[in-house]
Formats: sequence, structure tokens, C-alpha cells
Amino acid sequence: MLCTSELRHCAAIVRAKNMDYSPDIAIDAYWDTHHILMVEVTELRRDSRGKVMITLDVVEKFSEGPCPERRCVLLSHLWFGTGVDVSPQPRIGDRLIIYYKKAGVSPIAVQILTSEPMESPAAKTLRGIAKLRAERGLDALSEAVFVNDAIIAMYCLRRMLNRSPVEVDKYIARLHQLRDNQDREVSVRLLANQLADKLSAIPDLSDEEYTWVKRALASSKQAEWPQLRQFTDRLLGFEKRRKESVEFLVQLVEDRQVPQAVRIAAYSAFADPRLFNFAKPDEESDQTFEACTRMLRDPDPMVRMAGAQLLHNICHEVRNRSTDRASLLRYVDRARDAIGKSVRVEIDHVVRARLTVNLVGIERK
Repeated sequence: MLCTSELRHCAAIVRAKNMDYSPDIAIDAYWDTHHILMVEVTELRRDSRGKVMITLDVVEKFSEGPCPERRCVLLSHLWFGTGVDVSPQPRIGDRLIIYYKKAGVSPIAVQILTSEPMESPAAKTLRGIAKLRAERGLDALSEAVFVNDAIIAMYCLRRMLNRSPVEVDKYIARLHQLRDNQDREVSVRLLANQLADKLSAIPDLSDEEYTWVKRALASSKQAEWPQLRQFTDRLLGFEKRRKESVEFLVQLVEDRQVPQAVRIAAYSAFADPRLFNFAKPDEESDQTFEACTRMLRDPDPMVRMAGAQLLHNICHEVRNRSTDRASLLRYVDRARDAIGKSVRVEIDHVVRARLTVNLVGIERK
């Protein structure tokens, strides 16, 4: 998992453009099994086939254990993230951070530093985690939970889930402050809440956690909906409370006073198989489907387009997963009817064009 802008520049010795080899440096297991190194590009040359080779010399080690001091790879094999068609071109003298398994064949994830090595946020994060791993003390680990670096905080929270501080009551109070701080990353807040519950002897997936996650999502001022999607993802983990989650998320989507980011995070879960039973649609599935049709009448053009896209996606998934043709045709007919009516009254030409594409894409066969 990568949480800083520099950590988006990844590469691997594979050609597949749709694979994701992003390093999850916030867990011990990754550090235990991977080399994590800062390297310098020292040579760029062409081999006998005319392919560009890149030579990487180690200048700083973050992970433990011996490792090769030099790596040579084909530049054309480097992977810079899903959806990236044109790969960045490293130059001689560039500093990179590379990640690859200590044993066996492994892709090499590459991170291009965009600032001086000693000032690089990514390098500082790695140095911070490396220091915590070397010290192995509880005091530093428990305090680093509250640092502003999200990755370090997540790393420490995950490790503290297996530890217990001396002054538990005071620590729980601080964790509650952290989980309720809307300026912090959602991933950090969720882990802080889980750690507080564990130290309070509250079981996983408890009523207390479910209530807090709902409250945190509904009251969030976060402007980036992908961050908030982590709240809805956690809600979907409460399988026994699926009916309540459907009702709650539908309510959020239909409340026009709720911030747009919260509404998007809520309806982004509508086509999740944990919420919509595609193989055998039930009452909760139907409730979700009807909410999508009502989205077509929302004043927000983004919500209207999302409603049509969700109807299209749901019909597609029911077609692929359900053996009940009657259910499929029922959803297809309802979706086509709802979108068709919306197309006829839509005055925004961009929205109308998007709805038309979704309508055409829902085939009745």
C-alpha cells in the first residue's frame, strides 16, 4: 500500500500493464520477505538485441540482511503502475528505491525519488520504519502510532495490535482522539479504532465498531471519496448486518445535504457482491437496485450518471452470476425503462449522452 505521491512510481520486471506490485511497507511481513533499497542509476546501455539495460547500484539499505550490490534489468520490463502506457525514463544519476523478494523470482517495484535523497518523504518513511524495527522497543513503537506520517502510523498500529502498552487506559483515550480526528487518513483512523477496541477487550466486528464506522462516515468532512470508501468497505465486512448497511448507505446517498464525497463513497458500494447478491438477488438487492433508479432523478448530474452506470453494472453482473433468467430479465427491463425515461427528460447533454451509452449497453438477450 502506497500513501505518498512518490510511492506511485512503481516498476516491475513483468510486461503485464494491469498488475499491481505496490509495496505494502506498513506490515512486518513485507519487510521480512523483501529487500528495500535506495539505488543509483549508474549505466544505461543497449544489449545485443538493441534493448536498453539499466544498471542500479545500492547506496542505502533500509531492510535487513545481505543483498546484491548491483542489479541490471531491461528498462522495457519496468512497470510504472496500472493504466500507465508511457513509462518514465530514468537517467544516469537518478536515485530510486527498489523493492523485491529476498527469495525466488520476483518483480522489482521501483520508486523514482523526486527530491533529494535525505529530504525525500518516501525515504524518510522507510528510515523511520527501519529504525523502529531495529529498536524493537515498545515505547518508541507505541508513541509512533501518533506521528503524522500515515504509513509509519499504520505500521505501528498493526504491530501494536499484538502488543499492550503499560498505561492502557490513557493509551485508549489517545487512540480515541486519533480515530476521531478527521484530519487523519481513514486507514489510520480505522486501525486506531480496532486497536482501542482490542485493548478494551471489545471483540472484532462489534456493535461498538459498527456504530462508530457509520458515524464516522456520515459525519466526515473528507473531500476525497476514495478515502471514505474504506469506511464503506469496513461496513461490508459486517455480514450479519447487511440489511442495516443497505438501509444506511441508501439513506446517505439520498440525503442531498450530505457532502458529495460521502454520497459517492456510499453508492460506490452498491455493486459490491457483499451488498448485492448477484447470484440470487434478494430483498436487499432489490432495495439497492431501486435506490439506483432513484439516483437518476437526483439534482446532482454526477449522481444521475452514477445511477445509470450502476444499473448497467448490476445487470451485467446478474447476467454473469445468476442462473435465473427471469430475475435477469426483470432487472434488465426495469433498468432500461428507468434510464429510458431519464434520457427523454435529461437537459444536460453530457449526462444524456452518458445515460444513452448505458442504456444501449444493457442488452435484453
